[in-house]
Amino acid sequence: MAATHMKLLFLFLIWSPFFSQSGIEIIAQPTADLANLGVNVVAVGVSDSVNLEELNLMATDPDSSNVLKMSDYDELLKQVNKISEIACPTEAPTTPTITQPQTQSTTPRPIVTNATTATPSTSPAPITPPPIPITTQPPTTGPTTATPPRVPEEKCEAPFHKIGCFQDDMKVPRPLPELLFTDRDQTSPVSSGIALDWNNWSTYLTKLVCRCSKAARSKRYNFFSIQYYGECWSGPDAGETYKRNGVSSKCITKEGQPCTPDKPDVCAGEAETNYVYGIDMPKEATCDIPYEKLGCYKDSQQQPRPMNELILTDRDPTDPVYSGKTIDWGNWNTYLIDLVCRCARKAAEKKYNYFGIQYFGECWSGAEAGDTFGRDGLADTCVTYGYNACPADPKANTDQCAGKQFTNYVYGIRAAAPTCSVKYERVGCYNDNHSDPRPLPQLILTDRDPTDKVYSNVTIDWGNWDSYIDDLICRCARVTQNKRFTYFGVQNYGECWSGSEAAETYNKDGDSANCITDGYEACKASSTECVGKEKTNFVYKVPFS
Repeated sequence: MAATHMKLLFLFLIWSPFFSQSGIEIIAQPTADLANLGVNVVAVGVSDSVNLEELNLMATDPDSSNVLKMSDYDELLKQVNKISEIACPTEAPTTPTITQPQTQSTTPRPIVTNATTATPSTSPAPITPPPIPITTQPPTTGPTTATPPRVPEEKCEAPFHKIGCFQDDMKVPRPLPELLFTDRDQTSPVSSGIALDWNNWSTYLTKLVCRCSKAARSKRYNFFSIQYYGECWSGPDAGETYKRNGVSSKCITKEGQPCTPDKPDVCAGEAETNYVYGIDMPKEATCDIPYEKLGCYKDSQQQPRPMNELILTDRDPTDPVYSGKTIDWGNWNTYLIDLVCRCARKAAEKKYNYFGIQYFGECWSGAEAGDTFGRDGLADTCVTYGYNACPADPKANTDQCAGKQFTNYVYGIRAAAPTCSVKYERVGCYNDNHSDPRPLPQLILTDRDPTDKVYSNVTIDWGNWDSYIDDLICRCARVTQNKRFTYFGVQNYGECWSGSEAAETYNKDGDSANCITDGYEACKASSTECVGKEKTNFVYKVPFS
């Protein structure tokens, strides 16, 4: 059950009769949604068998004041007063009635639901006044863009930094064209369900900015703004357009004072004014063990498991491979980056090449995991930052991902790029029509045909493609140099072709676009190592030393 009060503090009473492995999966997304709305959550569990981990996930701040666990309902009744104090604290004395700031526009403010339907509303300006009148003239200096001050507000799961105060001429497309949500108009399709709280303006504004940051970040936007005291605006290209109409001085702090670049407090724009923020996206994961994302895969839990060895867990303190760390639900993004790196280190320590993150905080691997991780098929139950769904394409972005229950998000450990003892230069991608004489007539090495006399005793490593082609090209360069040839081509993924006159003939069948590089991507001008597909050579030159 849930109880609410005017400060939008939600009290959840949870009863869990057994340790539910599916509980985390069920509540993770609703918990994230509540956080995005700025709702404070206090979790109360009744029963000795309540899953404390679930309570910690639900609580806004998982500590002793926000997570309560009791054995039975008799004890719950004894704690009613304590719970009431948490959920319904005594209101602070209200400030005297405040007059409308003279800088407030008297023109009724249009309510916009999207970037293309900016139609004026017939609703009047709010009757309740903004928090504190501006009695001094705000500075006329523009916002600074050099090393913006970090906002020392209460911790926000979606960190941000201040940029400045800018005008909005209201012409479509707007400087920040998309209204993500509004606290002003409860009839709007993007109403947040939260009302402007003038009496608690300082706390309200702090939470409003954090909610707006989360909303923008969930759409992978990099900039957002607070306009007209309670509207959250953004857009995919807002970084290029937010200052289109010039700077403004009509922004105020959470204390109701003129907002200036040197003040660390959060700010809001008045009518037709944006106070703009930039989102601090999570730093790209850096780890001493290089790895790459491979995708989200099912684990049917049938023995042997697709990745059959649990090598690290943050979930079970009784397990021999317990890490000593617990899942940090409140700092999920940072925690996930750290977890993946720790898992990569543990896999590398065991000389395993693949690992998976399962059930939010378990690290699975195995000696043969490269052959078996995809056995049960692809899944769509993996999450990334903010508990959002992980993209199906592992190359869509560099954000880390984790599997939910019965799901592995799989990573491959990249071998360190080898240094080849033979220098070579890339030439380009060319056709081979297989008409004699061939452009590169002599097969000097193959990883494809064990019956061929120039078979290398190495097979194509499709699962470690990036490191494999580095090694293949280097081996091909060595053989070319040993034969005192100057040009060679890699064809059909694993064949090396050359010839004594290759410099004159390698391009006789014309250019091709049928070459690939790391990740099986099409070869680009910036690609360092490429190979040809069938009937295609990617050609290299071995200079004489």
